[in-house]
Amino acid sequence: IVSANFFGLADKGKILTRTGTKINDEIWISGNIGESTIGLKIKQKKIKINNYYKKYFIDKYLYPTHSLLGEKIINYATSAIDISDGFFGDLSKLIKHNDYGASIVTNCIPFSNKAKHLIKKRKININTLLSSGDDYQLIFTANSKNSSIIKRICMKNNIKISNIGKIIRKKGIYLDNK
Repeated sequence: IVSANFFGLADKGKILTRTGTKINDEIWISGNIGESTIGLKIKQKKIKINNYYKKYFIDKYLYPTHSLLGEKIINYATSAIDISDGFFGDLSKLIKHNDYGASIVTNCIPFSNKAKHLIKKRKININTLLSSGDDYQLIFTANSKNSSIIKRICMKNNIKISNIGKIIRKKGIYLDNK
């Protein structure tokens, strides 16, 4: 068993927390999600695919990367959390503090073309990808007036982001209004 704790200091007002979410904030995700889960399922022999895809997804599982986006958008985002416990689980943590909900547009959720191919071939389903973790991408919220600034920051730093929905008053997570 290996356990690690990390401590540090941050300037006042320079911490992006889970609790700043506001009604009508846009919901964003960095990178793609679900790839680590596919890699794990391949290692567990629950998904069988060709060698090219196999190595790609196993590498995503074994060697996760993080965009380090939080420090770049600290002045423009209202809240953030990394996706370690799955999209649904971590989004729930962002909205629970204020008893808010989230309206998500399924077609806007960022899956890689390789993951979309597996979804289309019914090797894996979207709910599995949205419920599983270890993506280490960032879910963050921001006021829509900051969208163009956030997009510019991400483009400058070569970070993929996707606007997937917005914060709503009605509790729960709604995919395509369901």
